[in-house]
Amino acid sequence: MIILDTNHISALQYRETPKAFALQARLETFSPDEVATTAITIEEQTRGWLGLIRRYPDVHRQVVYYERLVRLFDFFAEWQGLPFNQRAADEFRANFKWVCPGSHAAHASTSSARAGFS
Repeated sequence: MIILDTNHISALQYRETPKAFALQARLETFSPDEVATTAITIEEQTRGWLGLIRRYPDVHRQVVYYERLVRLFDFFAEWQGLPFNQRAADEFRANFKWVCPGSHAAHASTSSARAGFS
């Protein structure tokens, strides 16, 4: 299984960039069932847009960010999302000891390197 982290998903959202083209070409060599992202990536992306919405008290400035948030939901509807369950938490704790205490997110460089996306 190929697991895409937040950096990969961000690249794919900007489809007209060379990075997105290269990643999409690589992904096309796999079955859609073999490619997924994680609940953590979905949370990070959602938190980013919600943070921008909260930053601006003027509702008219929020409109563009709400539009992006809805597009994000549409984007993730096409993806298999892997849960952050007890097994994932155990794996995280065993493999990502360098993460700051209290943090629940980690850079998935290990998965990315194994998948050939580093």
